[in-house]
Amino acid sequence: MLDKNDEAAPISAEDRDRRIILKGEWMAILRMEESEWRQCSQGQSFDDPSRIEQAFVNYFSSAFKKNNSWAPEWRDEDLGRIPGDLWASLEAPFSETKVKRAVFGCVADKAPGPDGFNLRFFQEFG
Repeated sequence: MLDKNDEAAPISAEDRDRRIILKGEWMAILRMEESEWRQCSQGQSFDDPSRIEQAFVNYFSSAFKKNNSWAPEWRDEDLGRIPGDLWASLEAPFSETKVKRAVFGCVADKAPGPDGFNLRFFQEFG
């Protein structure tokens, strides 16, 4: 509709640039909505907090029962020690470049984090 108005009357360069920005933001919102719908279509979706809580309780209650056959048995002697040089690298400060590489290296529309945003949000607006 806006493009048809462009044909009827010329617009200023400033209005044209603003329209391009708005179209880009609109497309980003549409992609985020599409991603949300795709995630909802892959399983059950609950809006009621008590149903969400019950779904978590049911899942983790069954997952962490002592008689799960899939759970490995761990013994302390099976665990090796971390060498000193590797230990130092694990405690070293991380760089913004490494964080960006990790975020942009992931699939964008996987499940959202605790803040409700999936990685597409951070890849496009971060």
